[in-house]
Amino acid sequence: MKALISGVSLIILFLHFNLFQLDFDSHLRALEKIKFQSEDCAVAGALCVKDEYYALGKMVYDIEKSEKSIRSLLIKNLKLNDDMSPVDNSWWVGEVHYNVFYYDDTGQIIHMRDGKEISRALFDYGDIYHDVITNYEYFIAHPTVVVRLEVDGVRHRSNWFDWSDLVRAASYEYSS
Repeated sequence: MKALISGVSLIILFLHFNLFQLDFDSHLRALEKIKFQSEDCAVAGALCVKDEYYALGKMVYDIEKSEKSIRSLLIKNLKLNDDMSPVDNSWWVGEVHYNVFYYDDTGQIIHMRDGKEISRALFDYGDIYHDVITNYEYFIAHPTVVVRLEVDGVRHRSNWFDWSDLVRAASYEYSS
């Protein structure tokens, strides 16, 4: 009887360890997916420039076109509804938010959150972008688009830990 009780308790302990390991691995995969997605969004946003300024040798981002491109990329690749909430069979739970910072030849930083303008400020090339959430720092030497993705969570099998660090930032610099 002692062997049976010990055996069952070891199996239960092993199952809990295995469950934690599966949740941890899925969390790491989610971080990688968000990292690659933020890089793709930064590139997509940086490719949307105003042609009339580009013809004059200046890089000025077309914010409206860029935001549409980033939003459609997120909806398609992260399996989201139009309101940026996950579809039923999606990997994500909760809300998905994205912040975009545009640094271009107008000399202004334009901060957009979920497609809405939050702020504008002046900058000079040589400034450093510092993200207060992720501690991501980037030296702004050329026109740059910085994208930060924030996801509430991933579907896990257990609720033992608060997996709340699903935030990644990436940038794309347009240098000639």
